[in-house]
Amino acid sequence: MARRDGAGAPRLGRNFRKSRPGAAPGIEPRELPPPPALAGATRITCIDYSVDEVEQREVQNLAAFIHDHRPAWAKVRWINVDGLGDLGVVRAIAEKYQLHPPLAVEDVLHVPQRPKVQAYDETAEYQARLCVIMRMVALQEGELQAEQVSLFVGHHTVITFQEARATCGTRSGSGCRRRRPGCARARTPASSPTR
Repeated sequence: MARRDGAGAPRLGRNFRKSRPGAAPGIEPRELPPPPALAGATRITCIDYSVDEVEQREVQNLAAFIHDHRPAWAKVRWINVDGLGDLGVVRAIAEKYQLHPPLAVEDVLHVPQRPKVQAYDETAEYQARLCVIMRMVALQEGELQAEQVSLFVGHHTVITFQEARATCGTRSGSGCRRRRPGCARARTPASSPTR
């Protein structure tokens, strides 16, 4: 279904690029392959936080995560998906969090897109969301590399889809980190101890 170009970035197969004349634009999540997830194709990180607590964990079981809800103490849940190689992951998250319209899901998958911001009103089928498509630039091995980041902001949820799967040491690490009330700050794998 997904293929890779010479740079290793996932690309959709041609069957998603063309539709019949007169067909609705975009990609409905149900048109994507169903989960289960492909091992290693994506990495999902979930960060639940409030004023007093923060908990970060890497999602190991997609089905359990999809059926789980944000803890009662958390005011916001941020879900970060590194890599678009497993379309089943995109489908599961798009269905659970009612990402819309189909054009927004298509923009996530058809990279690169021009940077843009689009606000979507709540409808009978979908929750209100702000969708932002942007480019993230990083210096890797002495060269600037750019990748698409798609951001969906809801009332209590932030979802980001990053084009490429993170390599070790470039983004947040695995495991669970939890800040307890009264701690000075949350310690994440990306932060280093200060003296």
